[in-house]
Amino acid sequence: MAQFLSDDLFRLRGRVIAARPEISPDFVTNALNDRLRQILDHRTFWADLLTFGILSFPDQVTTQNDPTTGLPIDTASVATGDATVTGSGTTWPVNDMVNAIIPDGVMEFGYASVVPNSMAGITANSMLYVDAAGTPEIVPVVGVERTAFVAKFAYQHNAGCTITQSSLANRQFRLSAQYPVFTVAAATSATSLELTLPWGGPPLTAQPYTILLMYVTLAPDLKAIIAMKDVQTGYPVRIHVQTDEADYRDPRREQVSGTPWYSLLDWGANDQGNMLYEVWPPPKSARQFSYAYWKQWPDMRKDTDRPPPFINPSILFYGALADAKMMRVGKNDAFYDPEGARWYEQKFLMGVQEAKNADECKRLEAMRNPWWREMQGMNYDGFQLNDPSTLGFWSGY
Repeated sequence: MAQFLSDDLFRLRGRVIAARPEISPDFVTNALNDRLRQILDHRTFWADLLTFGILSFPDQVTTQNDPTTGLPIDTASVATGDATVTGSGTTWPVNDMVNAIIPDGVMEFGYASVVPNSMAGITANSMLYVDAAGTPEIVPVVGVERTAFVAKFAYQHNAGCTITQSSLANRQFRLSAQYPVFTVAAATSATSLELTLPWGGPPLTAQPYTILLMYVTLAPDLKAIIAMKDVQTGYPVRIHVQTDEADYRDPRREQVSGTPWYSLLDWGANDQGNMLYEVWPPPKSARQFSYAYWKQWPDMRKDTDRPPPFINPSILFYGALADAKMMRVGKNDAFYDPEGARWYEQKFLMGVQEAKNADECKRLEAMRNPWWREMQGMNYDGFQLNDPSTLGFWSGY
């Protein structure tokens, strides 16, 4: 498939404005991005958008017992209707992921872009504990730039307010299998956690607990997962598994570590707008999954941003110019040209079809191999499902 030395946003916008004067540069930028999304949506998957990611799991954090007495050293207590977990003997980390300040404070309510003194550890999936010494709140990060992040604030915060994040944030908190799974929003001290939902059961004191990663997000630019594997065992991870299956086989999620398969269950978006997945059974020790996925191409915002190299930039020019010629600027706009717009729209559609044909050729060559010729006719995971050594797993317990 051809690789194009793509024009950047500045050159593409300039080409459109030169061919259709008196049009707003912002209109042209939006039209170019709209056309880019339209091109990419013409195919579910583009061969050149194939990429790879790593999903890492930490060791679980759990109650430790005194080797002499066998009694728990650290425990957790919860109260009905309260989202606070109170620890006894715990040493929960508070700021091992993020430890910074906001020099100018936060003077706005709602979504605001703020510049901390350090962006270390702040990601598009962060849950930040803000202003511990003032009016504290927990805010999900919804956007990340090089020196700033965007989050939704409920309160104003004075200059120099703190922002922290514990490595326990976004992990799951459990007491025993007979109680639901909760998600940790923040660690506010070595002996206090805030959950995303209040405890709804009876008050419990001095209980053994476990904190582990059960619900995960993947790459922020992910469009669709292709495959995932557990590198430690060498087995594939089953993707797009229905919750009904996991609820039937293991409703309390008592299993830990795959036997030998892990499964990935699709959930909805989290507070940050990122797709959330449940890993079942949840790993209790550190391990890594590798995965292949198709990615989303980001919008062009800066003048130096470029469209994908496998897309002829002239296609974007044709599409954006068609939009610009259909835009009337003022009552007597001499450059308003619906007929010309239709001509450029046809050029755009022809260019998209040529790009799709080229991509199809590349997919057929790059992703085709002869391993299947010795296989019986069945679906993509038929070999695994019919492997005699693992039939017991698929037939239930």
